[in-house]
Amino acid sequence: MAFPPYFGPWGAPIAENTQQASFNWNRGYDPFVGAGLRRSAPAENGYTEYNPILRQWEQNGIKMPRHWRPKHYFTRPSDGKRPGFLGRLKDVAQGEGADVFITTSGDKRTLMRDRPQRYDWAGWGLNPWELWERQTLDPDWRLQDQMLISEAPWSVGVAPRGGNRYNFRSRLFEDDGKLARQPRSRVWMDARWAPGVGRRSQFPECVKDMAGDWYTNFAKVSPFAGYWPGGRPYS
Repeated sequence: MAFPPYFGPWGAPIAENTQQASFNWNRGYDPFVGAGLRRSAPAENGYTEYNPILRQWEQNGIKMPRHWRPKHYFTRPSDGKRPGFLGRLKDVAQGEGADVFITTSGDKRTLMRDRPQRYDWAGWGLNPWELWERQTLDPDWRLQDQMLISEAPWSVGVAPRGGNRYNFRSRLFEDDGKLARQPRSRVWMDARWAPGVGRRSQFPECVKDMAGDWYTNFAKVSPFAGYWPGGRPYS
C-alpha cells in the first residue's frame, strides 16, 4: 500500500514532497517506524527558474523582485570525444567541437542543468517523441528546458553558427546543403563515446542517424528499449 500524496507548496522539489508525505503517513499509524526525526532546518525552496511564457524569473511561481539578477557564465559544451581541459584546447586549436555559449542561471542548484543541452547546441532539436519523453518521464522537467538557444532574450532570434547543425561524425558545424549531399551514414545527429576513449578510437559506442534512430554495434536500438534498464544508450 502506498502512502497518500502530500500536496505541498506549488513548485516544491519532489524530494521535499516525498519526505513530508512519508512523515505524515508514518506519523498517523506508527510514529516510530520509518518516520525519523523532523528536520531542524526549513524546507528547501523551489528552484529559481525562467518562465518563457511570462518572460520573467520565478521561484515557487512568484516573480523575483526587480533588483534580483541571474548569473551569467561562459560555457563550452563537449561532444564527448575529447573530454577534459586538454581535449577542449585541442578542439579549439583544430576548429572542432562545440561552440562557446553564455549560460544564464538563476539557481546554483540547477547550474549544470541550465547549460546548453546537447540537442540544442548541436542544432538538431527534439522530435515529438523525445519531447514527450522528457516532459512526461523527467521529474525535473521545466518550461525553461524547452527553450532553444535562439529563444534567449538577448539572442534576438539569431541561431548559433548561422543555424548550421553539428555533425558528430566530422565534429564540425555544417549547413543543411552540405549535410544533404552526404550519405546518411556519414551524418550523425548524436554520438556517445566510451569514457576515456582516445582520439585514435574513431567509432563511438552508439550513434544516432538522421532518421533519429540509435545504433549500437551496427544494431538498431528499439525506441521502446528505454523502458527496461540498460536498453537504450545513455543520454
